Amino acid sequence: MHGTMTEGRKHKIAEGKQLKQELQRLRILGDAIDEEIYVTYPETHRVLFVNKKMEERFGKDIVGKKCYRVFQNLPRPCSFCNIKQISGKNLGKSYVRKLQNQRNKRWYRCMGKIIKWPGGKHVRYGLAIDINEQKKIEEALQDSEERFRLIVENSHDGITIIDNNFKIIYVNSELSRMLGYPREKMVGQDFRKFLDKESKFMVQDKYIRRLRGENVPLRCEFRVLRKNGEKKDVEIKSSEIRDRQGRIRIIGQLLDITESKRMEEERKRFEERLSALNKYGQNLNMATNMEEIYKLTLDAAEKTLGFEIASILIIEGKKLCLVAQRGYPKRISLQLPLDKYRGITTRAARKCKSVCVPDVRKDKAYFGGFLAESKGNQVVKRRIGRNGILSELAVPIMVGNKVLGVLNVESKKLAAFNEEDRKLLEILASHAATAITNLKRQERLSALNEYGQNLNMATSKEEIYKLTLDAMEKTLGFEFATVFMVEGKNLRLVAHRGYPEKFTVAFPLDGDRGVSAKAARRGKAVFIRDVRKEKAFVPGRPGMLSELAVPIKAGNEALGVLNVESERLAAFDENDRELFEILASHAATAISNLRKQDQLRGLSGKLAYLMKNTAEIMNVKEMHQRLRVIAEAMQKFGWRRVVISLRDENLEGTDLVASGLTQEETKLLLKRKAPGQVWKERLGPKFERFKIGGFYYLPWTDPWIRENVHGVAPEVPADKATTYAGVPSRLSPEEMVNWHPQDMLYAPLRTPNGRIVGILSMDDPIDGRIPTKESLAPLELFLYQAAIIIENAQLIESLKEAREQLEQKVDERTRELRKSQEQLLKAQRLAVIGELAGMVGHDLRNPLTSIAAATYYVKMRQSPETNGKIKEMLELIEKNIAYSNKIINDLLDYSREIDLELLEHTPKSIIEESLSSLEMPDNIQVIDLTESKPKVKVDIDKIKRACLNLIRNAIDAMPEGGTLTIKSEQTDSLLRISFSDTGMGMSKETMERLWTPLFTTKAKGMGFGLSICKRIVEAHGGSIAVESRRGKGTTFTITIPIQPKAKEGGEEVWVKPLESSLLTTMRI
Repeated sequence: MHGTMTEGRKHKIAEGKQLKQELQRLRILGDAIDEEIYVTYPETHRVLFVNKKMEERFGKDIVGKKCYRVFQNLPRPCSFCNIKQISGKNLGKSYVRKLQNQRNKRWYRCMGKIIKWPGGKHVRYGLAIDINEQKKIEEALQDSEERFRLIVENSHDGITIIDNNFKIIYVNSELSRMLGYPREKMVGQDFRKFLDKESKFMVQDKYIRRLRGENVPLRCEFRVLRKNGEKKDVEIKSSEIRDRQGRIRIIGQLLDITESKRMEEERKRFEERLSALNKYGQNLNMATNMEEIYKLTLDAAEKTLGFEIASILIIEGKKLCLVAQRGYPKRISLQLPLDKYRGITTRAARKCKSVCVPDVRKDKAYFGGFLAESKGNQVVKRRIGRNGILSELAVPIMVGNKVLGVLNVESKKLAAFNEEDRKLLEILASHAATAITNLKRQERLSALNEYGQNLNMATSKEEIYKLTLDAMEKTLGFEFATVFMVEGKNLRLVAHRGYPEKFTVAFPLDGDRGVSAKAARRGKAVFIRDVRKEKAFVPGRPGMLSELAVPIKAGNEALGVLNVESERLAAFDENDRELFEILASHAATAISNLRKQDQLRGLSGKLAYLMKNTAEIMNVKEMHQRLRVIAEAMQKFGWRRVVISLRDENLEGTDLVASGLTQEETKLLLKRKAPGQVWKERLGPKFERFKIGGFYYLPWTDPWIRENVHGVAPEVPADKATTYAGVPSRLSPEEMVNWHPQDMLYAPLRTPNGRIVGILSMDDPIDGRIPTKESLAPLELFLYQAAIIIENAQLIESLKEAREQLEQKVDERTRELRKSQEQLLKAQRLAVIGELAGMVGHDLRNPLTSIAAATYYVKMRQSPETNGKIKEMLELIEKNIAYSNKIINDLLDYSREIDLELLEHTPKSIIEESLSSLEMPDNIQVIDLTESKPKVKVDIDKIKRACLNLIRNAIDAMPEGGTLTIKSEQTDSLLRISFSDTGMGMSKETMERLWTPLFTTKAKGMGFGLSICKRIVEAHGGSIAVESRRGKGTTFTITIPIQPKAKEGGEEVWVKPLESSLLTTMRI
């Protein structure tokens, strides 16, 4: 027993070693494989072994655990872990399957095999290969195949796939339909079976060339055979692909081009016929008569378009008449009323479009015509039938919306004409219409030119009206025609044709009635294709349906209107308008020439009157009377009111002469007269565009005039504005043609040298019309005469004023000479005083010196006990000696020459030195605002004395105290120093005598102070000025040059006594 257990134990140990060795060997082999490897017990599903790749994917602690839990996170074993795989005949087989792992959702290809394990047991050895990316590619390929199949099945092209042996693998439904075979009958067949003989050879040739490596076009055309034997043209586009096994497949995309090729051939044929028609069109335009046009048109219909039976019908009045034919057995005649329903051609003419009848037997309107036969001396017309005709095509010959006739073709076949025939016949009809229109236009233009010559020879308006109506009826073919003329503000009928004899009508030009009035207002032609829809239409004759009105214009002026009407809708076209305008132009020229002849006769009479009037003017001497004669003469030239205003050099009004104005109107005109500045603008460059000769015409209708002359806002319409710049017009609305009550007409009256001496204005034209250059030309002579009259009167007045002024100037000059003489005598007296003062000064100084010395001696000899009264007297003597010495110094300074010693100083230093020499009273405040710049060359002692005199005077002027302000200022090369006090100020009389020597307002003093100041400043090349206001104070201003002019030879500047300085004018 003991031995047996030992053997079993040994067996287990050996089995364990063997298992360990097997696992070790698996570890070495498994870790070297980059796929997931595992070993499990099939009975228990426990994991025995996993390699490193498996551990990285699912973790290291999975050995011993259930495989379905660890690998797929399932509650029970999967179907792959079937126990049947290890039993019986399945033992040892390998099993492969694809599955999606439920834990990481990745796809694997799993390979499993039952192998024998140490100990006699069997285990499952598994290998899991990650095919997740491969699975995605497979799914994408499957999705792509499904999309490809969906696109192919819904394609409008036939698609097939064939192999290298031309065997059909796949066809779509469209290719099946195209060839007429079921799809299942085509798959597996040789593709070449469905090609015609030539196409088979071409396909084989391309295949062989492709095998050789040649570059074969992928797109080509060939023919396929349908099941019913029909051949179809197809275009194939092929491309190579490879299936999953790498085999070459050809995908062919087939497009049915049978219809497009047929259409292309028809297009080429159509273009060839069209080109031939265009050549016929060129020949048609070179035709010189209608017969040639008809022949060429029928030639084109027969030879180019292939229509053997053809005819041309032209509208004549209210009928459609046959004028040319080809292909009929005998010559037939045909005239079809346009207002009846007989004839296919009349239907085309009425509808203005082509009519195609496939079977004339079913159309009641078909009419064969009449056959003309001779019986004796008579021609008998016999109606003929269809004569075998079965189909018909009628195309209108049209220019714009106007039908000239019909081009008709017939055939003995049913439905012989198609859409292409219609288009080509319409093109031929268009060429014929153009040729007919051009030829008729040339004939009409020639006839109109002849009428124009006759019109210019007419001697009366009535003759012009008659010739114009003749041209409208006989040349242009207008049956119902009228002539209107502008009379004032109305458009009046003056002549007509085709209407009742007593027909009369007139339209207001500013109203909304009458198509003719609309044309006159607009100044251009007016088309009315259907008068029933036109509110302005006024019926003149029953049954009228369309109307054309063209203005008779001379320049921009509408003289009248030519008008035609028709019983047909849209009866008039652009060609009619153009010819009608030419006739209107001839009529306008004739009427204008007739008017000019009348005007010349009138002008001749007016010139005669002008010459007579000029003689009358010369006999009148007084200016106002002469101007009145001119104004009255201008009234004779068609103006009710004339005003001549006289102007000065600023164009301000100085006088007025009017003719045709009442006293109230004259007063109103004077009240509303414009100032000179306004007239300067109205005669300036801004108004240059409104000039007519020598006149200016300012129309109220011009928005710029309303805004800048009358002050009307731009947004206000002309008919809503109420302002007026002058005297209201007396013209009634009926009297005004195109003149507006607020229009302005004026002219400057210029002398020969261009000076404006007056302005002439006119108003209220008798004919109610705006002025023209021709109507104003004679009046320009009056402008010259009026200007000369005014200038002569002004010259005479100027001479009178000049004489008076000369007398006044002689008196003034006499007074000035007397004053100058008095001043000269005064200066001479002062010069003598100066010389005397110098001598007296020298003579007085010696005794004063002796008195001063004696006084000093007596003071020195005084004892303490000397009487106080004696001391007081001695001080009084000294004070008076000093005062007398000052007077002597002033006398000497005034009389002697002034020598200057110039040194550089600043304004600040000059004033500071001056102020330091004075003892300033306590009640006087000094404000020194002088600056340290600029440096100026002065004689400091003398300039300081001048400043001291001015400062003392300022102190004396403020006995009750005040402020003295001293300022300096540099202006260019000058220095100004001002002394301003707040004293009592000076009177005008004092100011006038201020600089006169020996004049003073003080109780003490000789009056030399300011005179010496003035001499010192002037010695420096400067000046002194004074300003003073009573009760406000006085300001003295010294002005000296910064760099004074030096005397030749040195820096010293000197000046002699200047008696003339007494005459210097000062500022007050």
